[in-house]
Amino acid sequence: MNETFVALGVLVAAGLGYWFLIRPALKHKKVESDSREESGPSPCTETCEVIDREGPLIRHECEHETHQRFKIRLWGQIIASGDHEKPVPLCADCLLAKVMRDSIRCGLCGRAILPGESVALYVMDKKLFRRPHWITRVEDQVLGCLDWDCCQSRAFFAGHWTLKGFKPAFAHGTAIAEVFATGKSLVINFSDQDE
Repeated sequence: MNETFVALGVLVAAGLGYWFLIRPALKHKKVESDSREESGPSPCTETCEVIDREGPLIRHECEHETHQRFKIRLWGQIIASGDHEKPVPLCADCLLAKVMRDSIRCGLCGRAILPGESVALYVMDKKLFRRPHWITRVEDQVLGCLDWDCCQSRAFFAGHWTLKGFKPAFAHGTAIAEVFATGKSLVINFSDQDE
């Protein structure tokens, strides 16, 4: 009888050990390997922050001090990093505030669209654009990024986001609308413009 309870106790202890110690470690390892294999953009978050501050403090023209090396994460993606041998005009926190003020979010995925970047125009559809705080409108249309997940064909390329707002590239709205309206083919350079 005691041998049965001992064997049962060993099985229960082994099961609990697996459940609470080994299983979580296996899950964590799987998550790490999945994230390394993923080739797409980082998932969108609602966080904007300065991360990975390290190195000596340096003074900037904004009169603030910040670490020599830092990264800025804007809505889930790393958009800037500093590794400055000599001071740059803005500290990490002022740079983050400026980038947040000057950028918009893609109406579809929520990622950052920075000044100078190419943008697409989409017809407003409440089923597609479920987060109103991400939306930047141009008349009755919504601005979005040209990432593969949002605009695979690039046919909705419409212009660039600038410090002054949307700068259209076509008289008829998007690349595809321009082709249909004029009957002429287009050759487009999708590279970002200097701002």
